[in-house]
Amino acid sequence: MIEQDRIDREDLLRGLRSNFAEAEFMRQMLLKKAPKFGNDDDAVDLLAREIASGFARTVTRFPCKRGGFYIPELHSVATHVLFGEMTGATPDGRLAGEPFADGLSPMGGRDRSGPTAAVRSVTKIDHVEMLQGLLYNQKFHPTCLDTPGALQNFVDYLKVFCAFGGHHIQFNVVNAETLRQAQEQPANFRDLIVRVAGYSAYFTELNRRTQNEIIQRTVLTL
Repeated sequence: MIEQDRIDREDLLRGLRSNFAEAEFMRQMLLKKAPKFGNDDDAVDLLAREIASGFARTVTRFPCKRGGFYIPELHSVATHVLFGEMTGATPDGRLAGEPFADGLSPMGGRDRSGPTAAVRSVTKIDHVEMLQGLLYNQKFHPTCLDTPGALQNFVDYLKVFCAFGGHHIQFNVVNAETLRQAQEQPANFRDLIVRVAGYSAYFTELNRRTQNEIIQRTVLTL
């Protein structure tokens, strides 16, 4: 049963096992009412920090066959799409088969409080612990750099990220409509390069699933 914005554990398990079949109301509750990483909300951000730190400490305890120890990292390259295809529904409201977040980035569409709030969430993770590095992707609308003083605002924004302890951030400055046009008319967009996760690629050469994941990322403005 659902009462006072709470979901019974057994109901949640049934919803997950059925991929939320006949449980769309529950899924919308999970999507819209449960706190999400990327909005400067300690209720979820500090949990993410605890999990990331525990992961980093655990990984470094295991010896590597080539000597030394395994090194923790928080970047997916493009496996967040593949692993999502192999994974069932999850308690954040994500459906089976949908991509995970790329690297340390918030899930696409879940960071609703603006770019600075997202940066504050991301930098609550201790970046120094991730010895092999991490990545954080953001997508800005091109108009955010069109106004007088916009470039300096962007520079200041990057300085804030670094001041908060940020290690790595990368951007796509493109709107979703351009990307959708590129999907339908690839011959007209062969020079369109996007940042996927840990690498850049020609958008029209990516598979459709990866293209869709990039389109679904939150479009930000400063």
